[in-house]
Amino acid sequence: MNLRFTRYKQAYFEESAQLMSQTWHFNEGFENPRDESLVFKAYFEHSLLESSYTDFLVDDNDRVLGYLLASTPHHDNLLQRMKVGCRYAKAMLNLSWHFAMGDFGNRQKAWEMFEVQNELDEEIYKDTDSFDSELVLFFLSDELRGQGYGRKLTERYYAFCRQQNIKNIFLFTDLACNVGFYDNNGFKRHRQFHHPYLAKPEQQYNGFIYTRAITA
Repeated sequence: MNLRFTRYKQAYFEESAQLMSQTWHFNEGFENPRDESLVFKAYFEHSLLESSYTDFLVDDNDRVLGYLLASTPHHDNLLQRMKVGCRYAKAMLNLSWHFAMGDFGNRQKAWEMFEVQNELDEEIYKDTDSFDSELVLFFLSDELRGQGYGRKLTERYYAFCRQQNIKNIFLFTDLACNVGFYDNNGFKRHRQFHHPYLAKPEQQYNGFIYTRAITA
């Protein structure tokens, strides 16, 4: 199987959202959604809007097997921010329409889950203003794990950061992911916290903010 790295294109949207479901299961917090994939699509779209760096790993058939999305807010110009603002407004209208139509299932439960995400965002971003870039999403297909492709995706991102003079980055993750990957690859735990809706709520800490300095 031949694999290649490429930037995001719209044809990758469905598979990219589906890839998230191999690791994250926050769809379980919704009650009888008409289509569970909508939950992952909404999250992926929101993450994509936050990201100005996209790197996708695809096979010969253009099938998405992994990707890394990152934001570089301090390096975006005014025109880029205006374009993102327009796309964000369109995404929110689309999300509101699905909510009104009951596509996320029980509306009260769906609203609670959206509120949970807002709470998490407040926790995640409360002390991250000093960082130059956020690693927004990082996923790898189960079939490629343990073969070094995750490291290749991150190394390509670090190279981009060096080109853009980005000095420090951060990311959020929880115990649904392999946090050992970050512990063993140059990241430091900046902060840890607990939230009942994250994976393994029985643990004292199940949410983590990791940071890494980008060196020459």
